[in-house]
Amino acid sequence: CSLFAGCGKQSTYKTVQAALAKTQALSEMSVKTEMDMTISTESMTMAMPMTLEVKAKDAKSSNPTILTKLSLSMLGQTIAAEIYQEDGWSYAVMGDMKTKTKSAPQMDQYDYSEEMMQMIPEALMKNVELEKGENGSATATITIPGEKFTEIYSDLVDSLGENLSGAE
Repeated sequence: CSLFAGCGKQSTYKTVQAALAKTQALSEMSVKTEMDMTISTESMTMAMPMTLEVKAKDAKSSNPTILTKLSLSMLGQTIAAEIYQEDGWSYAVMGDMKTKTKSAPQMDQYDYSEEMMQMIPEALMKNVELEKGENGSATATITIPGEKFTEIYSDLVDSLGENLSGAE
């Protein structure tokens, strides 16, 4: 072993990046992202767990089918939304509200959960260990401080907002 080689063990960052590259090459995929966010102020701390699930068929085609499920809990309330995308249309359900809109250009081919993972700097994964699941999966638990979260994801949030506002 040498000090710089790490005894042949690949870093969590490189493992995650390799997994993302493999996922992007698939024509069908199922991705689940769980985030346990906490917002703290001087007087209180509020937990905001969020789950994002994306299932895609024909992801590499010009007409993929994508189902996205989002669940966010805050102050004892859970907000759930589902978006089904096919043939250039998005069908969304959030509570009692149902909408059908024309998808923004290339929105059907965009997976925000993958981009979110790609944007995490290597330094934040430096001391993160992968937990191996019984089914062969691996989980990385990464803590992103609030100011760093804002720095990393402000462009992504702006981009998502622009894509959603581009829907007719």
